[in-house]
Amino acid sequence: MDTLSSQGFRGNIPKLYVFRVLGDFMLWTPVIVLFFQENGLNLTQVLLLQSLYSISQIVLEIPSGYLADRKGRRISLIAGAVFGALGMSVYALGSGFWEFLLGELVMSVAGALQSGSASALAFDSLKQDSREDEFTKIKGRMKSSQLISGAAASLVGGLVAEQGLRLTIWYSIPPLVLMVPLALSLRETGLHEKSVRPGYADDLRRVANTVLRNKPDLRYVILFSAFVGTSTHVAYFLYQPYMREVGTPLAWFGAIIAGARLLTAAISSSAHRIEDKVGMGNSLKLVVVTAVLGFALLGSLPSRYAFAFIALHQLVQGLMGPVISDYVNQLTDSADRATVLSIKNLVKRVVYSLTIPLIGRAADLIGTVQTMTLIAAALSAAALPLYLLLDRHGVVGS
Repeated sequence: MDTLSSQGFRGNIPKLYVFRVLGDFMLWTPVIVLFFQENGLNLTQVLLLQSLYSISQIVLEIPSGYLADRKGRRISLIAGAVFGALGMSVYALGSGFWEFLLGELVMSVAGALQSGSASALAFDSLKQDSREDEFTKIKGRMKSSQLISGAAASLVGGLVAEQGLRLTIWYSIPPLVLMVPLALSLRETGLHEKSVRPGYADDLRRVANTVLRNKPDLRYVILFSAFVGTSTHVAYFLYQPYMREVGTPLAWFGAIIAGARLLTAAISSSAHRIEDKVGMGNSLKLVVVTAVLGFALLGSLPSRYAFAFIALHQLVQGLMGPVISDYVNQLTDSADRATVLSIKNLVKRVVYSLTIPLIGRAADLIGTVQTMTLIAAALSAAALPLYLLLDRHGVVGS
């Protein structure tokens, strides 16, 4: 490989860092549930919006990953950036459930177009320079940068919210607009263009067969990721009403969310070292035990200071993403990587969209404190069988 080509692909990495940073600089983060409630939504409706968002992504997820593999990850990221800016604009102009649903649907197109593409482009850019063994480190640091950006946005958003919750939406639009020219400057690796491919249906069937039948270890890791990832994702929408229920001062919300993101960033940046030291199996064990413990403590020891237990979920979020992505990448070919990553995200979306409305309803009926205990029990019941299956197929002992 010539030096100029190598440098061109190497330049994708810092650009992808900035792309992710801009995408996470959302000022509404610490007050999103409050914003919904200010506009007349209850918690069931808030979580129903998230479920409908996920359902729309289920429809778009695999076709968007296929598009990224066949037409280019760069094109997918450009289109995703455009839809992201449009979706946030719809939100800024909305004032009720149906307007917000439209915003969610537009944002779901953006999310689906970007899903898997940035990670796949990063991995292939490293591979062009024979540095693919650095992917877990790069992925972790990329996630860390996103979380630092989100933490800064939370602090700023808390200040902006004092002038009006809707301003946090308006001020989140410029970073999304800046993502468009940045995506335009990325360079496509072309690795996925080397082989002649069959039609969409045949190709999708072949990739799905690889995941569902020929590689049980990959299949169970994807399911494990879906259940644990869903639990911590749902928790994000419960933190604000939970803190309000247990008496945590509203003035603390921005700092708490920012602190949580910074902690996740620290864990994420060290994910590769943790995985190297303890191995894949122990990393997965750490993830599930910590997630269950976090919910159990939030449910059993409610107080205005219980937000400290959120730290356990930040460990899960910081560690799981880089570790799972690295494992999936190592088991898949470049030509199929974005599609397999999209299948992984699709499975999580299915689990998430089916469970989150029920959790929202439970929170309205029994309160967020008892709902935390309920999630701890449900996650234990779902994760233990999967962990045993991973043990059976040799992943836990790896």
